[in-house]
Amino acid sequence: MFDALELDRQPPSEELRHFTNRESEQAVFRRILEVAANDTLPVLMFYGIGGTGKSWLLRRFRHTAESLKLPVAHLDLDNRSGAGIGRRDTAGILAEIRGQLGPSLRCPRLDLAYAWLRAKLRDAEDPAFRGGTALGVAAEFVAELGKVATSDVPGGNLIGWVAKKVTAPRFKKLKTSGLADWLASKNGEADFLRLKVRTADELREELPKRLLLDLRDSLPQRGDFRCRGVLLLDAMESLIRTTSASHAQYEAQKWVRELYHPDSPLLVVIAGRDRLNWAQMPNSAFAAPEHLEQHLIGGLAQPDAEQFLVNCGITNSELQRAILGV
Repeated sequence: MFDALELDRQPPSEELRHFTNRESEQAVFRRILEVAANDTLPVLMFYGIGGTGKSWLLRRFRHTAESLKLPVAHLDLDNRSGAGIGRRDTAGILAEIRGQLGPSLRCPRLDLAYAWLRAKLRDAEDPAFRGGTALGVAAEFVAELGKVATSDVPGGNLIGWVAKKVTAPRFKKLKTSGLADWLASKNGEADFLRLKVRTADELREELPKRLLLDLRDSLPQRGDFRCRGVLLLDAMESLIRTTSASHAQYEAQKWVRELYHPDSPLLVVIAGRDRLNWAQMPNSAFAAPEHLEQHLIGGLAQPDAEQFLVNCGITNSELQRAILGV
């Protein structure tokens, strides 16, 4: 008789009960979640050798953030376990973050720029366009109007012109995604005309700032608290495995730094093996402690290790000593 075709594993909520407390690290995260609305969020970095529970710690952070109804994006950059996210180009990673933070968020600046970028690169099969996403709606819109000469685009009442150019079902999608509201604004009109003549390289450079601007406008408010969304990045060392040069490592992490801004409500939390060298680079804004907090993750203290075994159902003291003595 065959066993059931399923994996014998506990659901995430049950697995988290086995998580060894790491109270000091969790206290750091909770403290930053409660930073006042008029203060600045830092980048949080938790670093240490492999096997010290950094990935589990990020899962606990995610659980905490989601319990507070905060939008969360959680990316594993390790190509061996992270669904190949680390192999995507920077634009693709940003699209993944945008998608994970929630389809209900309106991000017209990013959506249109990303759609124009892929159009200029002749990449219509981007996975981010599938499933009726806002990025997919933007891609359809760009494909339909991309062939229109710039001189034929009016300098005023752009949305009225768009309504006549696209099909009724597509215009309805534009309204649902928030793109129509953006194009109806003066800033949106100007942005549309600017995007059409931008090069692919120029568009790629703008994407991080566009995402932050969109999130500033669309992430749900939290009253007196600054943090309104959380980005968790695991296995940071995967970005720099191919080089040991300090400057090259710094450049490989550029897109991560660009997802931080002191005016942004997005909290960036990173886990990796190595301490970040951002503060040591010339003229770096991250030299200021309010912009970057780094915390070493060491081995488990004896009480924590014993509690972990208890959480896993190993309560026999002799067996605990035997395991911990290995």
